[in-house]
Amino acid sequence: SWSFTGFNPGKRVIMDESYNIIKEVQLETANGVDKGFPIDGHDFYMYNPDHYIMSSYLKRQTSEGKEVYAAYLQEVSNGSVVFDWWSIDHPEMEKWVDPVFQPQDGSDLEDYVHFNSIDMLPDGNWLCSFRHVSSILKIDRQGKTGNILWRVAGADNDGTYAFHGQHCVRYQQKDNTITLFNNGNGANRTQMVRLNVDLTTGKVSKSTILLDDGYFTQACGALTFSGDNMIVGWGIPGDEATNN
Repeated sequence: SWSFTGFNPGKRVIMDESYNIIKEVQLETANGVDKGFPIDGHDFYMYNPDHYIMSSYLKRQTSEGKEVYAAYLQEVSNGSVVFDWWSIDHPEMEKWVDPVFQPQDGSDLEDYVHFNSIDMLPDGNWLCSFRHVSSILKIDRQGKTGNILWRVAGADNDGTYAFHGQHCVRYQQKDNTITLFNNGNGANRTQMVRLNVDLTTGKVSKSTILLDDGYFTQACGALTFSGDNMIVGWGIPGDEATNN
């Protein structure tokens, strides 16, 4: 009853090296959130089996009184919530628009930002991806303010590093860059991209296309590395009828 397009509520199961279950994880009680509320399947950042970051979507009202599915992130250590973050605490996000994405299925409840990935930056702050506003954010975790420290806006720039509907945004320690799976919604052309970003200011100095073979993935997708090898999970086909 909690599910909607883009949100498949469930839990995380943490296992040891022999696949014995250590624990099953859902949200903890905090700031109007009930213990055991299901979490989202997009991403899960684990420091260790007792310290992790989860995400979910909950019905809330924006600053203008509109009911939406708000993105919610919760960091838990030893069973206690040590930090959490709501998209509705940042009304500026309500004004970020990527024309490719509109309210879904005619519903009054809109998944207006759609969180889909989290990574940790060297300074301990969060690097997060929000698909429906085609934005990458640095969020203040160290100071625990939750402030948006900078935004890289793929749908609102001079075109040198445009991206739409991205997934799997990751910090690459090897060369101090950020990589992403750019679904390329609208243009219907999916690319693997590397961005040289000033991690203090968020300014992009260079964009490199790592892979562009003409294939289109409308949603989902993953990008990771094993040594010098790039591994791509292609997600949902652009054209389900032809699998193209």
